[in-house]
Amino acid sequence: MKNSECEPLVTDLLYHFNPVRTDQLKRALTKYYEGVDEEKAGKVLISMQKKRSLLMSSDGWTLTKGKYVQLTGDDRYQYVDFQSETPLSDMNEILVRSDINMKVIHCLWILVDMLPASMEFALTHKPWQISFISRKRELFEVAYIPYEEELLRFELLANLPKDLYDELKPNIKRVVILEKAVHASKVPYGVGIKFVVVLDEKSPAHYRILEKRDEAW
Repeated sequence: MKNSECEPLVTDLLYHFNPVRTDQLKRALTKYYEGVDEEKAGKVLISMQKKRSLLMSSDGWTLTKGKYVQLTGDDRYQYVDFQSETPLSDMNEILVRSDINMKVIHCLWILVDMLPASMEFALTHKPWQISFISRKRELFEVAYIPYEEELLRFELLANLPKDLYDELKPNIKRVVILEKAVHASKVPYGVGIKFVVVLDEKSPAHYRILEKRDEAW
């Protein structure tokens, strides 16, 4: 498969989620395109960067040139080394100070791991950050819960209206992503949560399933 044949997926993801983790784009490419491994995925991104379709940073972020200008004001790219495989220096500190919704970035790990079935995705309202339709025509809703905010957000989840979903309940699968697993046992039941997962940088998927519930509702 030619590098150019893989570019539409990267462009689509950057259009909706910009910036994203470089590892997320690599995993998306390996999940979406048959025969593309992580090495090939990296070559696709480097090829797009050489065409100036995107920029990658040394600390693992990928973004469009337009987003870079928006975040830094560097409209002449005077701090960009286009000859390097990672032409941007560290972006993490800039992104943390910006209006980037990091909760969406964390939820994106679930979406890319379920490609290509999850391509029918959308950014949604709180408490869910991302939703998508699976191949089985099931609606997945994904929420990220930061450490030390668990109990408050669990209370909000527990009080979501339940009767509005009676006809749709069998087709709704909700995923809660925890920053840390400290309070995993307190994730509420009866509100459609099928999977409880925790972030795990050591896992290829960058998350680990803590609980898969037989009864979500």
